[in-house]
Amino acid sequence: MVKKLVLLFCLFIFLVGCRNNQVFSDYQSVEKTGWHKKKKLVFVYQNGKEDQTVDIYLGFRHNENYPYSNLNLRSEVSQNGKILTQETLVDIPLAEPDGTWIGKGMGRIKEIKVPFKQKVELKSNGKYIFALWQAMRTDTLKGVEDMSLMIEKSK
Repeated sequence: MVKKLVLLFCLFIFLVGCRNNQVFSDYQSVEKTGWHKKKKLVFVYQNGKEDQTVDIYLGFRHNENYPYSNLNLRSEVSQNGKILTQETLVDIPLAEPDGTWIGKGMGRIKEIKVPFKQKVELKSNGKYIFALWQAMRTDTLKGVEDMSLMIEKSK
C-alpha cells in the first residue's frame, strides 16, 4: 500500500513538473450559432517579468460540422494600449489533402495546437492583449467550439 502511495506521489510530481514551462493559458468559447467574422476573441496576459522570452501557441477545437480544411485568422497584439502588431493573417491547416483531420481527439471534436509566435521577447511588465477573429469566406463560421492561447517559456 505504501509503495503505491509513493508511486502515485512521484507520478503527480512528475506531471506537475512537466508544466513548468507554461506561463499562461486561456480558452474562449464560441457561440453555438457560430463564430461571426466581427466577433473578436480576446486574451489578456499580465506579464510580471521583464526581459522574458516566450513561445506563443494557438489551440483550436472544432466539431464535425466545421466545413473547411483550414482556418484563417486575423490577429492583433497590443501592450498597455499600444498596438504592437496589427491585423496579421494566420493560416492553420486542419486536414490532410485526403480530408483526414489533423489534431487530437476521438469522436466529434478535434483539437489542434500550433505555434503562433516563437522566441517573442517580452521586454516590459504590463498587460498584453491578443485579439483573434476569423477571416474565412463566410460571415458566420459553423463547427467551431473554442480557441485557446498558450504562452510558454522558450527553450
